[in-house]
Amino acid sequence: ALFVAGLQGWSFMFLWPNATQWNDQSILVFLASCILFAVLFTRRFLATDKPFQPWANGFFFGFTLLCCGAIVASFFTTYTHVISILVPVALVACVMGLIVGIVAWFEKRPSAPYYTLAWAALFAGGIVIVLSKSNVIPSNLFTEYALLIGSLLEALLLSFALAERINKERSLRIEAQSLALQTQRQANEALEQRVAERTVELEQANQKLKTLSDTDQLTGLKNRRYLNQYLEDEFARCIRYQHSIAILMIDIDHFKSVNDNYGHLAGDQCLKVVAEQIQASNRAPTDLAARYGGE
Repeated sequence: ALFVAGLQGWSFMFLWPNATQWNDQSILVFLASCILFAVLFTRRFLATDKPFQPWANGFFFGFTLLCCGAIVASFFTTYTHVISILVPVALVACVMGLIVGIVAWFEKRPSAPYYTLAWAALFAGGIVIVLSKSNVIPSNLFTEYALLIGSLLEALLLSFALAERINKERSLRIEAQSLALQTQRQANEALEQRVAERTVELEQANQKLKTLSDTDQLTGLKNRRYLNQYLEDEFARCIRYQHSIAILMIDIDHFKSVNDNYGHLAGDQCLKVVAEQIQASNRAPTDLAARYGGE
């Protein structure tokens, strides 16, 4: 904007009417700055720092140095010398920027079509203004404002590109959030399933421990501790409902002589057989066979 204002004489008219020397220098500084920032914008906009044509990064680096050198030179040498360098540099930069845009378009880089069309509009406006200032084509209202028209078209097209990029980034962000939520949901479901499995395993282990603590290891019948608790519960139930309860105390006759004559293994086997017979005689679900102690 400042370069176009200086080129049209607006900046000299409204901003620095008494600084004639700076007016010439400002055109050089702003033109070099336009090229410099256009190069940097292209590099960032098309993401050429990522895998791209090797010559493109060399072009960007070289023109960055040229523009910085031209800005410094504009304060130490004449307008004619610097402008004679900057005009070809600007034309070459426009051509190279257009080529880079076309290459990026073929590589299907995001927003490359908008960039290429915008750069073409600016390039066309620049060509017209250069030809007009060089007296190659006659000067008229269109040629005077060709660069401004090209700049406006460029700004319009780049605004479309930026809008597209913003929408794409928003879509990617929403997609990433959705994926993160889905991943979190799956992780929570997996964790809940794992917790449920561990809970079942723990309940089974507790049930197994309870069974072991309530069972006589030799005979497989309920042990004395379980029997005492069971009798308390049954007595309370019978008192509440005025029912009767039957208890049988069974002792194996001559068990000591079995142990003495045949050994403890035979005695243990005898206890197991008797326990199986008693257990088999249970009929009702509330019937219980337990080992109170000894034989």
